[in-house]
Amino acid sequence: MHWFTVLLILAIFLYLVLPKLRQASLESAAQAIQDGAPLIDVRTAREFSQQSVPGSLNMPLGQLKDALEEHDISTSSQILVFCLSGTRSGVAERQMRAMGYRHILNIGSYGRAKKAWQLSQTKQGEGNKT
Repeated sequence: MHWFTVLLILAIFLYLVLPKLRQASLESAAQAIQDGAPLIDVRTAREFSQQSVPGSLNMPLGQLKDALEEHDISTSSQILVFCLSGTRSGVAERQMRAMGYRHILNIGSYGRAKKAWQLSQTKQGEGNKT
């Protein structure tokens, strides 16, 4: 019974932590935003209507494939993806890779996406000063 508990705790820990380790850095996400990469929010339309990152496209997870086709996003494009907490964006990343997309940066949460967008605007402003 003791080993089962240890394995269960380890499995839960890995389930919660591993997706976070795969998330893009804020700096690389900000650079991708500056370079014009689409910023895809896979939250529901209702969540998106309550708060959104400027310039982001709402493509709810259940409608992702159709939305990517509708927006004519190439499988060779660099793409940024996020959701509320990072869980759905991890699922979206896996789905997109299965569809042939290869250059996906998973930002994780809405909060991190907003920070990356703000950082991109700061960097853009600094670039205009020089």
